[in-house]
Amino acid sequence: MKKLNNKGFAISTVIYAVLIIAVLIMGMLLSTMVFSKKTTDDLVYSVEKDLNSHIEEQDIKISSKICKRATTLHSETCTNSSTTGYCTAGGTSITYGQLGNTGVLTSGDAFDCDVNGDGNYDPETERFYYITDLESDSNIAVLVFYTTTSSDGKRSVGVRPPYNSSSINYDGPVTASSALPTTTAWPKVTLYNNPAQIYNIDGGTTIQYSGTHTLPKYTYTTAARLLTYSEYSKTPSNIFWEDFGGSSGQYFPTCLWLNTPYSTTPQVYAIYAPYKLNISIYPSGPTNSCGVKPVIEVKKTDIDY
Repeated sequence: MKKLNNKGFAISTVIYAVLIIAVLIMGMLLSTMVFSKKTTDDLVYSVEKDLNSHIEEQDIKISSKICKRATTLHSETCTNSSTTGYCTAGGTSITYGQLGNTGVLTSGDAFDCDVNGDGNYDPETERFYYITDLESDSNIAVLVFYTTTSSDGKRSVGVRPPYNSSSINYDGPVTASSALPTTTAWPKVTLYNNPAQIYNIDGGTTIQYSGTHTLPKYTYTTAARLLTYSEYSKTPSNIFWEDFGGSSGQYFPTCLWLNTPYSTTPQVYAIYAPYKLNISIYPSGPTNSCGVKPVIEVKKTDIDY
């Protein structure tokens, strides 16, 4: 065997060195690629995690709202035989409330409120209409239910309690409150202005008949309350026509209680819509039978509007 001369040995050494360096470079490249992929994967995972967390956070924020702006409106076609009034013969169509404008609350705006806490915003059974802000706190909205109820918080056209079965108008809606949803039926809402001062039709706190009677700060034990005359006067009347004043007066109540007593007689104001002909306000005896449309108080931060 011939021995490699110095020149051949040097060439072999260089070749081996180049091969080793090439292997090292390839190893470094592969290592860099693997590290880069891992870094990219980690970055993608981190971004996805952050995005999902943000989306979940937004979903939680939205789902935690009590009320959401309605996307459709309730409506009906009149079957009344009358030729006068707002619901006339010939298939007149009535639409209740309005969808409103984003970022603005206007009296009559329709909302769906998850008052029973089941996670659903049912446009048929959980429809409310914005009326005004709470007089004592502009950060709280006042909304009225679309129909009359009983204590279970469900639509009940046949429940028509007296305002006060004791025939007095200065003790609050003692009997009418029995038709308001309980805190068990509507656990997602609460009354912030409670107890609430009752005012007479003139804005005073006394009643003058058979002596002077001081109107109380009435404490509700329910999730909702009665509407007042002051609040009603700020509201479009068309939202009250829904489930109100049946074609013969036998299906829906023809009057709705307001928590506003008359000043000089033992009477309480009520909204009247006899036979769906018109709508007006009259004082009524406290033992008469009228329906109750529950009113809720909701923080504006709990409304998606």
